[in-house]
Amino acid sequence: MGFGLFSWLNLLVAASCLVNLSGADDIKGKVRLTIINELNTDVSVYFEGETERFLQGIVTSKGGEMRVDTDPGHLFTYDFEGERHFFEAAREVAGENSEKENPETEDPKTEDSIFEVVILNAGKDEVDVFCTTTIRGGEVNSVPLRFILRPSWAPRAVSRFMQLVRRGYYDGVAINRVVPGFLTQFGIGKNVMQRHEYSEFNIKDDKDKGIKFQPGMMSFAGRDVDSRTTEVFIVMPDTSQAQLDYFGVNSWETPFGYVTGTLHDTALNFFAPTGDLPPLGDGPDPHKIYLNDGYEYLAAEFPGLDYINYCFLPWEREKTEEL
Repeated sequence: MGFGLFSWLNLLVAASCLVNLSGADDIKGKVRLTIINELNTDVSVYFEGETERFLQGIVTSKGGEMRVDTDPGHLFTYDFEGERHFFEAAREVAGENSEKENPETEDPKTEDSIFEVVILNAGKDEVDVFCTTTIRGGEVNSVPLRFILRPSWAPRAVSRFMQLVRRGYYDGVAINRVVPGFLTQFGIGKNVMQRHEYSEFNIKDDKDKGIKFQPGMMSFAGRDVDSRTTEVFIVMPDTSQAQLDYFGVNSWETPFGYVTGTLHDTALNFFAPTGDLPPLGDGPDPHKIYLNDGYEYLAAEFPGLDYINYCFLPWEREKTEEL
């Protein structure tokens, strides 16, 4: 594949380090914070002591990460554009709502600990993503489709989606599953190398925040616990209440954003229906799309699909144009 998974992860995660504030070899009863910086500049993160601040590290921009092992309730800060922002480690370690590691892979040293993800976004809980697509089976091109991502709903999912958008992963991607009254799904990359690399790079499930699915909401698809990679589904208009209630039963189905606008007037409502995936229907087979010649298979067998032209983060494009 050109380069190994280890070097590829180094490319994706601009900065990663671990700071232990607990003073112990294990973190039983502690909080393990994963801090992800989605701002467009590097950020210094501080632990706020009673009388002074203690630098924990610098988290690089646009997806850099740092992990901190700390005690419940510890307060952290960072400065951005002249303003100080605060976040706190979870106060409750034990309990039904505590996020745990996958029991099958859990390290005894992390027993009774919380695993919490914090996104540094200067207090903003709405992240704009702009895409253009084809509709009506390619008859119409460059139709806008706008998403709003909500980091407070599912921080891991939001960070992954932003990472994929920044890398151009969704540019040229087929909208390979369109079932009216159910869902639209996309995310098997056109770029063969990216497709194979990301298929091996799962992210953990997000904690259930109790957000109920509604038409227009988007979630990563998966097949098991901690299996999310790149495929995303969007709930279609006119989905039944019974189906809406069923979305989210699986741990990997967590809303992390939504399509803006009146859904019946957006591109979402005009994608060419494909039929469901086999064996549920006669639509494109995801297993065949993942093969090296997957997009040749789509062109030959399903010439009437719609595609995403490209996606981008508008405020980052504006900053680049200013430079």
